[in-house]
Amino acid sequence: MFVSCIALIIMGIIDIDLFTMEEISQFYVNVKMPEGPNLETTNNTLAEIEARLSLLPENEVEAVVRNTGLLITDDEWIFNTAVGHIMVDDLGSGGKEEAQLISR
Repeated sequence: MFVSCIALIIMGIIDIDLFTMEEISQFYVNVKMPEGPNLETTNNTLAEIEARLSLLPENEVEAVVRNTGLLITDDEWIFNTAVGHIMVDDLGSGGKEEAQLISR
């Protein structure tokens, strides 16, 4: 049985894709404020940005996650009262519309 399964794979009858190139459609908004604000001030700023993100069409955004006091970068996680991070699971436009919305 095992040998016949291997033969089917080798002959191309059974296709195997171990590392699919699944597109992850997320974007991040990283916020660095001048040193000094408390978590409440930083959270209010992130809430304003999140309110702008809520203007995106509902069928294009799956989830929005806000982290006040935490900034996640490729290299490190920064814990500070003056930073924040918003992650958006995007279902639609590939980030173009979001970039225009945030820059307003």
